[in-house]
Formats: sequence, structure tokens, C-alpha cells
Amino acid sequence: MSRYASIDENRAFSENVVGEVRAAINEQKFDHVLTVAIAGSFGRLEACEASDADVIIVLNDESLDGVAAGDLEDVRAQSEAAVIEGVRDAFEAHGIAPPNPKGVFAQSRSLNDLLPPEDEGGLGTPSEATDVMGKRLLLLLESRYLWNEVGYERTIGDIFERYSAYVVADQTKEHLYLLNDLIRYFRYICVNYQSTFGNEKDKWAIRNLKLRHSRLVMYAGTLTLLGHASQFRDGRKVSEVREGLALTPLDRLRVAYDGSEDYSFYKISGLYNSFLMQLSDPSLRTDLNALDYDQRYQHQVFATLKANSDAFQSELANFIYRRRGQWSDRFFEYLLL
Repeated sequence: MSRYASIDENRAFSENVVGEVRAAINEQKFDHVLTVAIAGSFGRLEACEASDADVIIVLNDESLDGVAAGDLEDVRAQSEAAVIEGVRDAFEAHGIAPPNPKGVFAQSRSLNDLLPPEDEGGLGTPSEATDVMGKRLLLLLESRYLWNEVGYERTIGDIFERYSAYVVADQTKEHLYLLNDLIRYFRYICVNYQSTFGNEKDKWAIRNLKLRHSRLVMYAGTLTLLGHASQFRDGRKVSEVREGLALTPLDRLRVAYDGSEDYSFYKISGLYNSFLMQLSDPSLRTDLNALDYDQRYQHQVFATLKANSDAFQSELANFIYRRRGQWSDRFFEYLLL
């Protein structure tokens, strides 16, 4: 048996479910849809039977151009409903709760929504909706395609092209555009956890542990990938990032460790395996959902995973500190200033 059995088992489960959902909906026709992707634990290939199906629907701008303005809202709603209906049976066949038709992930966005033209302000304008930023980043950071791989690759390619244009033109520059949005999105997740804490008391414990583990590996996987690429001054500065984005966040971390000839990745694997092992146990998840905040350190599993996350964060931070003199000084400056 593998030393990291939960990582391997959850990956195999995720790949099987994603593969069978793809096969089940492959022949379906979703009008006005460019692609359908899955994010979250399935996108990271670390899901279990208790995981949610977080589906991202990207609409086809060229198709929508032919829709009258007054009908656009109805057309979007019909496309969203068709996709959610289309994937429902495929997920339920594996005991996975289908996407919430009223949830934020069920709300579709077109590629033009995700990548507004520069003459309209581009990315990150004050009026940009939070779900637009989130879907754009999640597509890059932790997604797999479910329907229309060609449309999915076009979407990922266009998003990356927008973020990397300055580096393509001048490879002495760093991937600052993507780095800024990556940091912004991760900090938003942290602030959102705090702001919704009082309204979701029955979910706080699992949300807290995910923030300290899976959300962190999503963030750190891409952060370290950008740091790793910072040492290059040729085409690898772009290609290393583009190829790395096709990997899972955990595998991006492995690339950064291996590329730095740092052989401490086993620490990350062991700590993350412990987290997945505990969160994959349905009875423990039920127990954590009932945990009172004031009793959190009297709860053996929560206290253990909190200590696990402290070690996880410490190793990630120390790995980055150890890269001084290897990754570019400009990259480290951008992390702070």
C-alpha cells in the first residue's frame, strides 16, 4: 500500500467520477455553452464521496451575439438549467450531490465576462463581480473539463494569455499580473471565511480546516510555480507556468520542490495525506459539523488537524524562504510590495 494512500485513493476516485461524468454528458448539446468545467475537490483530483460538485459554466459569446438583448437573461437561465439537469444523473450515479441550481457555481459567465476588454477596464475593476474573479481564478488554479475539451482549452489559453502578455513580450519581467490576482483571490477567501462565520456555524470547522489545507495548497501550488519560473530569462518563464497550470495544485508544489532540488516534499505529502484521510471519513465530517467553536481544542480530530495545518504552513513558508538567491529578488519583492 502507498505511503500516501488517501492522496492516491482520492485521486483515483476523482478521476473515475470525472471520467464517467464526461462520458455520460459527452453527446449532449448545451446551447450557447462554450465549455463546462468542474472545480473544488474534484478539480484538484482529491475528492471523496462527501465532496460537492462545483461546476463552472462558460457561455459562448459568439452564440450569444445572435440573441436579442431582451432575451439574454432568459437564454442564460435556460443554458444553466440545461447543464445542471444534464450533469445531475451522472453525479448522483456515484452518490455525489449534484450542483445546487441556485448556488453561485450554477451562475454562468461568458468568456467576455471573465476577460473584459482592456478598453473597458480589463481585469480587476472596482465593478468586477466577485464570482467573475473567482471563476476566472478557479479555472486556472483547480479545474478539469467536463464537457467540450476544445472550448475548455480555449478558455484556459485565453485567460493565461491575458495574464502573461507582459512576460511574453519581455521575459525579464515576472508574472505580476497573475500573482496579484492570485493573492487577491486567496485573501478574499480568507476574509469571506471570517465574514460568513456567524451565519454558517454548522459548517465553520470543516471550512476552517479546508482553508488551512486545500485552499492553501491551491494558493501555494501556483505561488511556488510562479516563483520557480522567476529564475528563467527565456521561453521557460512562460512555458513552465503554462504547463504547470495543467497539473493539480499538489503536483505544482512537487514541480517547485523538484525544480529547486529540495527533497522535502515528503513533508507536504504526509501532512496533506493526513488531512484527506480525516476529511474523507463521513462520520468525522458529521462530528465536525456539530462542533461548538469554544470546544474546538477539546475535539481530538480538530485539534490534531489544526496542529497538522500549522506544520503544513510552516513547511510551505520555509520552503519559500529557502529559495532566496534561487528565485528572482523581484519575485520576493512583489510578495511584499
